[in-house]
Amino acid sequence: MEQRNGRSCAKSGSHWLTNRLLIISFYLLVSVVFTTLYFKTTEGWHPADFRAYAGMAGEYPGYVEAFKCRILMPLMIRGLAQATNLDLAIIFKLTGVLAVFALLAGYRRFLANFLHPGFATLFSVAIVYPLAWNFCVLNNLYFPFDLPAIAFFAIGCHLIRARKWVAYYAVFALATLNRETSCLLAFVFLFGMWGSMRRKSLVVHVLAQALLWAGLRGALSAVVGGNLGLMTKSHLGSNARVIIDMILFRASGPRDLVKMLLMFGGVWALLPWIARRQPVFLKRSLLVLIPLAVLVAAKGVLDEVRLYGEAIPIIMTPVIYKLAAELGGARAVSGADRQPTQAG
Repeated sequence: MEQRNGRSCAKSGSHWLTNRLLIISFYLLVSVVFTTLYFKTTEGWHPADFRAYAGMAGEYPGYVEAFKCRILMPLMIRGLAQATNLDLAIIFKLTGVLAVFALLAGYRRFLANFLHPGFATLFSVAIVYPLAWNFCVLNNLYFPFDLPAIAFFAIGCHLIRARKWVAYYAVFALATLNRETSCLLAFVFLFGMWGSMRRKSLVVHVLAQALLWAGLRGALSAVVGGNLGLMTKSHLGSNARVIIDMILFRASGPRDLVKMLLMFGGVWALLPWIARRQPVFLKRSLLVLIPLAVLVAAKGVLDEVRLYGEAIPIIMTPVIYKLAAELGGARAVSGADRQPTQAG
């Protein structure tokens, strides 16, 4: 009997390892294919641009002063260059592959809060669909911090839902060093956890994230110069003209309107029809689209679709949940107060 149990455990362990290797291999393949497409469809950087970014010189395409505080990727790329002596162009592509892989792995864990593990693994790759639309089809700008920002956001959403606070604050800090839009995670925390934890604890957590964000951004601004990242000039006037042009179908209005409608591959249009039968956490997390829209309208370029990257997991997850539920792959959760289980 003991011998049989030993063989059964060994077989189970071998099966688990095989599954993990298959998942890792598939995610790597998807990451390489997407990153290759991303670099082919965006405006190419020259060797001098790569060197300027890694050296934090601010002489690369699309640079603005607020980017000075986005130090995570320059430091990481510089460290990899010194450790490996690889060509900078290769290192930039490797960081893209790593970011997409982290996004897929983190998003799988997030989905596993709402779907059975097999369905979470299968449907996690679906996030590449809106990602490709926003960063390859409708976008021609490349910035090394864009894909990591989405990966951090997806991982942060999972850690909020799983209530792993130590890991969450570590990810929040790294995300803030990468890009100031990490503040949107605090809104996911506020909206998603509303009603599922004590009001006092919720307020303390949100205030702690606000202080951590402001402290990191303030320290970076003092050390490397520049501003806090969100304190750039207002774009409300120019974005208002974009909206008017879209309504009146004049100038570039029709083109911008089509671009906005095709964001996320059009899956946003499904939300009004499927939002009702969703876990409370997912429904409430959709409210983060409001501060994101305000942020883009005030400080960004309205029709620059890459700026909506953090919305990709928020918009795609209800669509995936609805499809998985129809196929019998959704977990029986009725609210944000249910404690999630981990992916297998």
